[in-house]
Amino acid sequence: MVNVLKTNVLAQGNIYSFRARLYEDIANPSMRCGCDANITGYKFEVLGSDSTQLIGKYIVALEMCPEFRGEDFFEKGKIYAITAKVYNRLHYPVIRNDYERENLRLFKNEEIVKIDSDK
Repeated sequence: MVNVLKTNVLAQGNIYSFRARLYEDIANPSMRCGCDANITGYKFEVLGSDSTQLIGKYIVALEMCPEFRGEDFFEKGKIYAITAKVYNRLHYPVIRNDYERENLRLFKNEEIVKIDSDK
């Protein structure tokens, strides 16, 4: 079941850097971006971070218009370097977060790079 949140409040938070492993693929990441900037939440296991409190924990990294990254960018088990901002409240019009019930910390990606790839 897809969980789509709609809200219109301001984002808040600090910026962090992570090295993280993608927990699972999302088959149909989001509605396509068009008139609205749609965001999809991806669950990551933090392997390394400038915040030691997060190492070994799971987080949700929110990616705006993930289809712009390409079909094979987000791959289960791959490692990513992420710079992200903590989000306590979301100001984007449409959010898909399949992990909302897990009560994981939310981060909005500022930059994400796949650093472990078969290519």
